[in-house]
Amino acid sequence: MAGKDGDAYLVDDCAAEPHRLPAETLAVAWAAHRKGRFAITTLDVGPRWTSDQVDLSAGLQAAIRTTHAHLTGPVIGHAYDAHFGLSGLRMFAAELADTGSKKGWPNRFATAIAFENASRRLAECLTWAHTAAGATRPLYAQFLQEAAPLTGLDLSGASEAALLAGDRWTDLADLAAVATADEDPRESIAAYADLLAQILPVEEHLAAELGIAVGG
Repeated sequence: MAGKDGDAYLVDDCAAEPHRLPAETLAVAWAAHRKGRFAITTLDVGPRWTSDQVDLSAGLQAAIRTTHAHLTGPVIGHAYDAHFGLSGLRMFAAELADTGSKKGWPNRFATAIAFENASRRLAECLTWAHTAAGATRPLYAQFLQEAAPLTGLDLSGASEAALLAGDRWTDLADLAAVATADEDPRESIAAYADLLAQILPVEEHLAAELGIAVGG
C-alpha cells in the first residue's frame, strides 16, 4: 500500500503507476487471504520541518557515508552480506565467467528456457525491479551533483563514476532484455561476463571516490 489519494487507495505492485482502488474493493481483497494479511502501518510524518530546523548538509553527508559503507562492507550483519555491494558484484562476475562448476551461469542456465528467463530477470533487476534504470546509478549521479553545493564536498569524481556505471549497467540490461531462447546461452552469457568485467572497476572507483569525499 503506497498511500491514499482522496477516497482511493494506491496499491504499488511495480507497475508503471500505482493501482487506484476504492475502499470497498480493497477491503474485500484484504479480507480474502487471511494468512497473507499483514499489519497496517501508518507513517507519522510529524510536524513539517523548515530548512532552518534541519541540518541538511549533515544528513546528506550521512547518506553518502552509508552508501560508501554498504558498497564496501556489511549491510545486514550476517553471512548474506557477501551478496551485497562490491562483494556481491565480484561474486556475480565470477559466476558469469565460471564455465566449470554448477554455480556458473553457463551451466546453471544452459537450457534455452532457463537462459531466457534468467536474462529477462536480469534486465528487470537493472531497470525497474527494486531499482531504477541503469541500476539507479544515473539518479545517484544527479543526487551527488545536487548534494555537492549543499555539503561543500567534492563529489565530482563520484558523480562521473556513477554516470559511467549507469551507462555500463544500461548496456548490460539492454543486452539481457532482448535475449531469446534461440540464442546460444554460453555465447550470450560470455558477453554478459565481458560487460560485468567492465562494470566492476567502475563500481570500485565509485566506492573509492565516495570514500575520499566523506573521509571513509
